[in-house]
Amino acid sequence: MRALVTGINGFVGQHLKTQLIARDWEVFGLSVEPPFSEKLWKCDLLDTPLLMTVMRKILPDVVFHLAGISSIKLSWEQPELTMRVNHDGTDSLYRVLTSLVKHVTVVLVSSAEVYGIQPRFPITELDPPHPSNPYAKSKMAAEKLSLDYPSIRTIITRSFPHIGPGQRPGFVVPDVAQQIVAIERGTETELLIGNTEAQRDFTDVRDVVNAYILLAERGVTGQTYNVCSNVAYPISEVVNLLVAKATAPVTVRKDPSRMRPSDIPILQGDNTKLRLATGWVPRIPLGQTITDVLAYYRSLS
Repeated sequence: MRALVTGINGFVGQHLKTQLIARDWEVFGLSVEPPFSEKLWKCDLLDTPLLMTVMRKILPDVVFHLAGISSIKLSWEQPELTMRVNHDGTDSLYRVLTSLVKHVTVVLVSSAEVYGIQPRFPITELDPPHPSNPYAKSKMAAEKLSLDYPSIRTIITRSFPHIGPGQRPGFVVPDVAQQIVAIERGTETELLIGNTEAQRDFTDVRDVVNAYILLAERGVTGQTYNVCSNVAYPISEVVNLLVAKATAPVTVRKDPSRMRPSDIPILQGDNTKLRLATGWVPRIPLGQTITDVLAYYRSLS
């Protein structure tokens, strides 16, 4: 199988690439960030002529579409850019695939953020979306446009928060882990945190990319699947787990500048549909993920 991973040099893309290669897939990638190689092209999805040239060389069986802006904070700061990258970039990808590849599967990675605030939990795929931030609205728009391309076998994932080694700052777990390592090294004196009352359904990124591969193989065309653990943890509990693994005393202080507008109080998913379709279950416990994230940041110079 020939796989194309958009955004391959990102956090999730690197883990997906590793698992695909381990399963003997031939892996190609697109990215706007180095490194680049014979099978990994520098290509902005909005550059349709270049994308057309590259796609003629790859002709993939499966496209895992990860590329895009994933930061909610950045989406508030640049909502127009977020929509252009996440929606228009996806549209460009679909237009090129439609013109070049007759039989292709696209695993379109969306986000649980599209659900917004819900009245009950856990959230199933039948619950109506209520996107409440520019990032969520851009992902919802990308989902809808896939319906305009019925010749492409699309499987949509609504991925709940995923964490693991290699995740960059800009998200709560790597932000806290990076600060803890700085405190251990004596370059910071306090751990600054934002809203810790929110609850999030965290899954290890290595389990998440396994779900993506299984969905490419066994998912039903046109269906949407939650990728989640079924358990929501208060952010305060996750912070406490990180602090407990610190090798130096940590003083925690709330920082109002880290509070996001329109934060969703609870985001907890139901993965029953995914489990029944693929047999997938998350295997890496939260404690191990936290340990691995701290080890990753400690390994950086």
